[in-house]
Amino acid sequence: MIISCVKWGDKFSHEHVNRLYRMVCKQFDDEFQFVCYTENPTDIHPDIKIIPLDLEHDLETWWWKLTLFEHPTDEINLFFDLDVVIQNNITHLKSYVNNDRLRVVKSYWKP
Repeated sequence: MIISCVKWGDKFSHEHVNRLYRMVCKQFDDEFQFVCYTENPTDIHPDIKIIPLDLEHDLETWWWKLTLFEHPTDEINLFFDLDVVIQNNITHLKSYVNNDRLRVVKSYWKP
């Protein structure tokens, strides 16, 4: 299983990536590889796999999330924004996976 995030620009720092990684380590009870897509891997935890963003795309803000689809894989991939707070166990999320389908979690607390 791959658990991933995207960090681009200066809105979020390595601290946000490392904090998300620690939350996943605490709240996910199965094996996973944590991946961060970024143009600046400075001070990101060494156990996090870095995939460099191709800056030739010349994207901005949340558009970088589209690069997650550049290299399709058969592995389950769970993506989290860097401002997410994981308070409870998330292992059950992998049971919602269907091959070749994109799933999105609704933010029920937002109108």
